[in-house]
Amino acid sequence: MKLWPIPCVEIDIPTSYGNTHIIISGPKDAPPLMLFHCALMTSAIWSPIIEELSQDHLHTQWM
Repeated sequence: MKLWPIPCVEIDIPTSYGNTHIIISGPKDAPPLMLFHCALMTSAIWSPIIEELSQDHLHTQWM
């Protein structure tokens, strides 16, 4: 998360498959956009474009 260029909140959500780690960025009143990273990747894949995407959307990154 050192590469994440904007403020974010990280939370863990319990599911029937175990905990799911979520990163949330962007304005709270913006429409949501969920980003899923590819297998064998991390959320850092979104760091080059997350700032631009977060201008108009609330992002929830499921990991």
